[in-house]
Amino acid sequence: MSEKIYLSGYTKKSNTGIHCVKLDCHEGISVDEIWSVAEENPTYICFSIDRKKMFSISSRDGGGVVYYKLDTDSDLEKYIEIDSFTGFGKAPCHIYFDDERSLLYSSNYHLGRLDIFKVENESIHLFKTFQYEMPISRCHMAILDPSNKFLIVVNLGMDEVYIYRVDEDFRLVGVNKSLNGMGPRHIVFSKDGSFAYLLGELDFHIDILSFDSANGEMLLIDRIKTVPDGFKGANSSSAIRLSNDGRFIYVSNRGYNSISVYAVLDDGGLEFVQSLMTRGRIPRDFNFNADGTLLIVGFQDDDYVDIYRVDRNSGKLVDNIEKSLDYSEIVCVVS
Repeated sequence: MSEKIYLSGYTKKSNTGIHCVKLDCHEGISVDEIWSVAEENPTYICFSIDRKKMFSISSRDGGGVVYYKLDTDSDLEKYIEIDSFTGFGKAPCHIYFDDERSLLYSSNYHLGRLDIFKVENESIHLFKTFQYEMPISRCHMAILDPSNKFLIVVNLGMDEVYIYRVDEDFRLVGVNKSLNGMGPRHIVFSKDGSFAYLLGELDFHIDILSFDSANGEMLLIDRIKTVPDGFKGANSSSAIRLSNDGRFIYVSNRGYNSISVYAVLDDGGLEFVQSLMTRGRIPRDFNFNADGTLLIVGFQDDDYVDIYRVDRNSGKLVDNIEKSLDYSEIVCVVS
């Protein structure tokens, strides 16, 4: 079985931009690069569901977003730049594409705001901006809930999550206030959308939240730490992912360089499974392959990407490296 994995990150050293690699899992693991796109610090990328549109963060021309389309006239898979919106002053940190409405949500940490773009066939233009209180605001992620009715905006600096009903006005229907100093960074939902798991970058905890998809209400159920109680060093948590089957939550820790694994219980709670120390420094992002048997981990401060085997029954990562890919400063992994 072969499949495609997409890698992107900073371009301060040897990385050139966005890379598509073929992962072949027939016998062992082999990896070949299919294509690459030169881009300036594409620290996050996302795609339309059919993969005919690709979007990237860029730091060129003052920072912004770039819109690419798949070249359907070519025998080789390649993406062509269609349009860009730059000149922000600071590049965003996260982007998310809403296929149903053809909207791109761009979270800007440095400017403390959310920019929403309308994506037309051959263009991208600014549709709406939510500017939050500065200099405190640090907007870090905006995604749709599983029902596709609510936009969930995570603000690290304000220690808040905003819930907007997605309509013409993007009406604010709720605010979830986390503990002061948590620094909420990323959020994922359970398969059925009844629970949300909010990752705190600064206090390295996960808030377990119930979520009512009828009215967008979030309520705190519990919170758990992502590093051992005895750990006293510097750390910040970065990425949180739900396994493909919805049975496990995975979190990356930077400083206490590790991937922590938790089983998702019937009541939405989390039970600790494993904390695996990574070979690389600053495991910024990671993702699963198509069948969830491999975990691909990108390291911000090292010149490789590692692949770990996943035991789908226990959720555990096998403590050996199957393959190391020679890509530096990778901070976004898309499968």
